[in-house]
Amino acid sequence: MLGPVSTALGEVYQYTLERADDGRRELARTELIERRNVQDWVVRPLLRSIQGVAEINSTGGFVKEYQVLVEPDRLRYYRVTIRDVVTALAHNNANSGGGVLPYRAEQYLVRESA
Repeated sequence: MLGPVSTALGEVYQYTLERADDGRRELARTELIERRNVQDWVVRPLLRSIQGVAEINSTGGFVKEYQVLVEPDRLRYYRVTIRDVVTALAHNNANSGGGVLPYRAEQYLVRESA
């Protein structure tokens, strides 16, 4: 089934996430990351579950980023190579879509992990 054709020009509603006690003018980077996480992982899925909502486009904030910093001495001590680290990260982050499991008013994403 095809969904409706929609562009950014067809947006119907825009909103912002704000803290009730937020009287500051400047926001710390960590707070912008946290707000974006709430948007992407809490608010967006809830809004998408509403019938008739085609898409939720997130803008602003900072997307959380994870970095792996290796210590060569420890790698040698544990006899682990950089390739081992890269392979472990690739397997950990591999994602195979398994669909959605609807349960009452919620939906659970199903994925395969290696």
